[in-house]
This record gives sequence, structure tokens and C-alpha cells, in this order.
Amino acid sequence: MAILTSDQIIGKRESVENKIFRIFPSDTPFISSLSKRTIDSTFPNWLEKELEAPSKIAVSEGADAVEVGVTQPALRNNVTQILSRVIKVSRTADRVAKYGRAEELAEGIIDTGIVLMNALEFSCVG
Repeated sequence: MAILTSDQIIGKRESVENKIFRIFPSDTPFISSLSKRTIDSTFPNWLEKELEAPSKIAVSEGADAVEVGVTQPALRNNVTQILSRVIKVSRTADRVAKYGRAEELAEGIIDTGIVLMNALEFSCVG
């Protein structure tokens, strides 16, 4: 009589880790260090002034005042960028049971956010 072995079973449950491991680094040290602000132009400008380096400026009592020039600020600018990715997931695909994630849409939003942050970091520092 033939014996039924595990490799013959139909519908056998697989052993799958209930976690998804991202294999690409998602650190964005430059972008993460920047402050965020709202702008009202696609070509923002700002003024930047360089101050003199620290030095000994103490004078003796009664000495004449030291004249210094007034430094004018430099005009700096940048160009805004729009980074875009669209996620489309059917309701059925989002609701079926799967390993490592509850919802495809939520997982896609997280993954796409990481991709966009990496793209932004790359566009800033190469």
C-alpha cells in the first residue's frame, strides 16, 4: 500500500515569515536634517549673509573705535520639484488574506513614501 507523504498533500500551508523585509536602505540623512516650511512660489529666494570669522576684537581702554564695513547679503534661490507616484490597488486585492501585511494599499503607501524620500535625497545630494 502506498504511503501519503507531505510533498503529495494538496493545499498544504506554506511556512512564510509574517513580515516583509525591505532590502533597500531607506535612510535619508540630508532630507531628514532639513527644516520644512511652506513657500508660495516655484522659484523661492532668500537672503544669506556671511559673518566674519571669530577673532580677538578686544581693545585697550581709551583706544579708538575700529571701523568695520557693512556686509550686504547675497541672494540665493532654488527650484521646487514635484515627485509623483500613484498607487492603485483593487478593493479585493486589499482585502484578501496575505502574508506579511494586512492591506496592500497601506503597504504600497509606506513603500512609495520610502521611494519618494530616497528620490528626493538623491536629487539633493546625488
